[in-house]
Amino acid sequence: MVRQRLDVNIGQLQAHEDLIWQVTYDPTGSHLASISQEGRLVLWNTENRPRQGPLATAAPLAAHEEWVNGVLFAPSGELLVSASQDGRVAFWDITTTPPTATIQEGGNPLNAIALSADGRYLATGEIGGQVRLWDVATQRPLDPPLPNPDSEAITSLAFSPDSKRLAAGDEDGHITLWDIENRTLLGEGMTAHTGTVWALVFTPNGEWLVSGGQDGLVMVWEVATRQPVGLPLANHNNAVVALAFTPDGSRLASAGEDRAILLWATADFTNTDSAPQPIADPLAGHERRINALAFSPDGRILASGSNGSVSTAGDVGGDDDIIILWDMGRLEPLGPALRTRHGRVLALAFSPDGRWLASGGQDGAVLLWAVSPSDWGVLACGRINRDVTGEEWVRYVGLGERRPLCGGE
Repeated sequence: MVRQRLDVNIGQLQAHEDLIWQVTYDPTGSHLASISQEGRLVLWNTENRPRQGPLATAAPLAAHEEWVNGVLFAPSGELLVSASQDGRVAFWDITTTPPTATIQEGGNPLNAIALSADGRYLATGEIGGQVRLWDVATQRPLDPPLPNPDSEAITSLAFSPDSKRLAAGDEDGHITLWDIENRTLLGEGMTAHTGTVWALVFTPNGEWLVSGGQDGLVMVWEVATRQPVGLPLANHNNAVVALAFTPDGSRLASAGEDRAILLWATADFTNTDSAPQPIADPLAGHERRINALAFSPDGRILASGSNGSVSTAGDVGGDDDIIILWDMGRLEPLGPALRTRHGRVLALAFSPDGRWLASGGQDGAVLLWAVSPSDWGVLACGRINRDVTGEEWVRYVGLGERRPLCGGE
């Protein structure tokens, strides 16, 4: 595996002037959307991505007047949905030039959104505790809102992989489940955490729901019974704000305020004799809160983004925030941390083919990183205009016997 990272940042996408909350790819990988605190939504054309330099961008998509808290692509890749604290939901047709929007006035500030895997429903969570379903085909809300016995601000939403259930977490530690087809509560709500439910994720088979909370616990719930599966995962010592499953569901990654990434084997969750333990030592390298986690589509790389510096002396200085790419086979960094200059990394997303990682942060910029070793040689050749030396091969590549990377010696 790579011993030291090449400089694989292929360019900065600069169209924001404030903190970026989220970045996401469409299912085809041809578009990237970014949203920021100033209410700006930008759609980037990544289909004809250059080898070096920034990507081409459309003008910012203007539909919101306050923070945009969520942006999601429909499975078709032709529709982009955004929601904001101004209460507006915008449905963008990205097949037109420029993209056109149908804007619906929701009224109450929106904290969270989720889109069902089948593309039929959008869910929005409001600061007043209301959870509303939207018909994506008609781009209209389905009234009345889903029944919710709680009135605390919604802080997280997740659809089950089969699109039949919706989970919502709130700032008072409750989780509520609904049957989507019947639009009914699935039993009573669950008191899951002491304090805010920051993260929700279903297992890929949809049988369990995992939550991360302000209390530092990771809880696993059986969806059918709404009861805990085994004992809490209690190895974090502060708020858990990010969760991610490997694509096959065999491992869970959790991270947050304590700066540690813990890896868990899903098979251990049913143990009722003792609390599950991480399958390895914590992945340590961040010195401040970890805000985002993302697995590559093949599950071989975990990306983590944080505030602050890495612990390796001299690697990153000042208040640079960082991204670390972890080799999930060796459970080691693929190389030195990626220096972003974001101020804070708040959003990470892999392209569907796994070749690119997008990051967004406090500075309002979106950075695109080449994370596939097959692309690194091409990028290196384009920058140095020659082939790598034997010493450079050992230092930067370290994969097998040296061979020409740039079309010959």
